[in-house]
Amino acid sequence: MKKLLLILVLLISFFAKSQNLYDIRWTNAGTEYFGFMVFFSEDDVYMRTGYYGADGAYNLVHSEYKYSIDEETGDVITMVATSSEFVQHETDDEWDPDHLFWYRDETTGEFAGPFIISNSDLVAENYENIIEPEFVEVDMAWINAEYLQFFYYTNEYDYSVLLAAGQDYAAENNSGSGNVSSFQNTTDTNENTHNTSFSNNSGTTDDTDNTAGNTTTTDTGANTDNTTGGTYSNLPVKIHLIVVANTLISDIGSSTQVDVNNILGEVTGISEAMGVDMNNVLISDKQFTKKNVETFMASFNPGPNDVVIFMYSGHGYRFSNQTEKYPQLDMRYSEYQPIDDAATMNLKQVFDVIVQKGARLNLVLGDCCNSDIGFSRSVGSSFMNSRSSVDPDVNKLKQLFLMTDGDIIAAGASKGEYSWCTMNNGGFFTCSFIGALREEISKFKQDDEPDWGDVMTGTVNGTLKKSELCTECNPQNVVYDKFMK
Repeated sequence: MKKLLLILVLLISFFAKSQNLYDIRWTNAGTEYFGFMVFFSEDDVYMRTGYYGADGAYNLVHSEYKYSIDEETGDVITMVATSSEFVQHETDDEWDPDHLFWYRDETTGEFAGPFIISNSDLVAENYENIIEPEFVEVDMAWINAEYLQFFYYTNEYDYSVLLAAGQDYAAENNSGSGNVSSFQNTTDTNENTHNTSFSNNSGTTDDTDNTAGNTTTTDTGANTDNTTGGTYSNLPVKIHLIVVANTLISDIGSSTQVDVNNILGEVTGISEAMGVDMNNVLISDKQFTKKNVETFMASFNPGPNDVVIFMYSGHGYRFSNQTEKYPQLDMRYSEYQPIDDAATMNLKQVFDVIVQKGARLNLVLGDCCNSDIGFSRSVGSSFMNSRSSVDPDVNKLKQLFLMTDGDIIAAGASKGEYSWCTMNNGGFFTCSFIGALREEISKFKQDDEPDWGDVMTGTVNGTLKKSELCTECNPQNVVYDKFMK
């Protein structure tokens, strides 16, 4: 069964998106510090901290961060500065790194913070100097040259990416700079530094009865001339998103609906960014049955240049004598329905059927447990969800979705494991997949070409990290296979 985490509805709501930007300000011993944090993923965070020394000279520090949770109690979460170095130092030659932390209030059970403590005070267990900073998510309207030059030299790559994102935002919103306290800039800028009936979802004529009831499909756009530059470069392309979600089940239905919203919003955004038509199919609520999935699959007919994304979110399990490593999908929207052959199918079966349809790129994802049938429990925690929000590179999107041939199948948990989720954020696996995808196509990422292998590696790492940071969770290891052509 998929595992729902209930106790801590909000752990650190600040980190809701990967590559989010945060403005952090605090005063310590009379010195004002101004921090600009870029959050990529659980293990990839950096902050630029600027301040003026006693002589009025400007100093700028770059610090790398990772976060951890107290393994014994889970009551303290720390964003640890793992390394720091001066980008510009006119006054100081040494820097005492600052760590951010949150703690669980004993009365309310909720997390308070963030707070800041210097490394030296932390080592000395001197907690009298704990500081509560101003901590806000950066509005993109703030992002202009004046703001950024307090934290970057103009020839730095991240400066260029952020400035372009701010300029694009201003142009799209016909706005100038937002309300943000300005800083005196002292860095040397020259130094290096869409609903139709179920039978119409595949765009083909079908005179059969609508056996799926209110199962809906959406066909957006009419970009029939949109083609790719690969093997089928003279053919139009369409993205088919097939979401099968157990939104009515009493324990995890709310979380599953979050997964639906997340993946639908993500793929819709991707199709719009690339100017590609999208066909959306949702099988949920009381239409969530094995029969409806099989009925749809029988008539589904994607084109040879199309992209198919199948996403299952719900309960899953495995039989005690099962040899297939991928989980059984529990196709029951009520616990009072019997567990029998009419209510289950294996994720690998779905994958095989979809691949046989002959689309160019197929992604089959299952966010569900892979543990023995009959085991179910609900515990509580949440996590820092990572989801990108900063200026994706459309060319990288096109490389992944329009210029790649292959098939990927992935389940959120390995044999014997639970797949964890929360009410607010959805499944660890779904969130990690979206976060890894967004990081891969971000303009911030400049080291290599976009690759589905990197996306899946990021998904594996992100899912495991979230489960490790949850004190009530067991480790969750994604299992996947990738067959690229």
